[in-house]
Amino acid sequence: MTLQLSAQKLDSLKRRSILAQVGISQNTFRDGVFSPLLYSGLGFVVFTNYQTENSKQINRFSIKGSTVNTINTFSNKAIQSNISLTYGYFHKFRKHYAWWWGFLSKTQLSYRKFDAAISIGGEGQNADIFSTLNPTLRFQSNSYKWGKISLELGIPIIGVAAARKMYNSNSNPDIIWQSVGESNSHLVLKTIELISFSELKQIDVSVLYQYPINGKTVLSATYLLSGYQYNHLINSSNAINTSLALGICFMFKN
Repeated sequence: MTLQLSAQKLDSLKRRSILAQVGISQNTFRDGVFSPLLYSGLGFVVFTNYQTENSKQINRFSIKGSTVNTINTFSNKAIQSNISLTYGYFHKFRKHYAWWWGFLSKTQLSYRKFDAAISIGGEGQNADIFSTLNPTLRFQSNSYKWGKISLELGIPIIGVAAARKMYNSNSNPDIIWQSVGESNSHLVLKTIELISFSELKQIDVSVLYQYPINGKTVLSATYLLSGYQYNHLINSSNAINTSLALGICFMFKN
């Protein structure tokens, strides 16, 4: 009876952690509504999360922000800022397995400010917002001997998308021609729509490596990859965002 109670207590023991990281980010995007040109560049990223974990489940809340200076083939520049808020829940398949299943509830904002206002009306800024539910598979090694590796793969199945951007004459000549003589407000795309995988084809991959310094402090490195194609009612946006960040994780126990 005593052994059974001890095992149950061990299973319910929660390990809490706070992770803080900084690093570099690389973004490449083509906004089919605003411009037909491909923009790419490097910037910085900051990343933090709070996580609770026991032998059966993981709960995590994460915040990530990045700012990247991009440029196209004609030397036109744009600043892209990304912010994402994520809640994740994972449950272990079996007690001695390294595989977990779960989901990520993710909201992300991509805001772009263009130096060259190439659209009709001279408006050089736009934004996409996605709020999605992503079924996610997680692998997590069970030993800290040579460090600990966690790998996650998530794909959204449903969500809500919003966008605000100016139509560009090169990408949307029919719309521009129909709007000649009308106010600039007719040339702004404003959408809020329910989306599925057919409208937002996205994949998120994260790899986390942790190496313990002592019982409460862990060195960590995270590689993140997010790619998507968002099909608007008129045109589409494509982006690939990658980042590598280093930092420290502080561990606590109940």
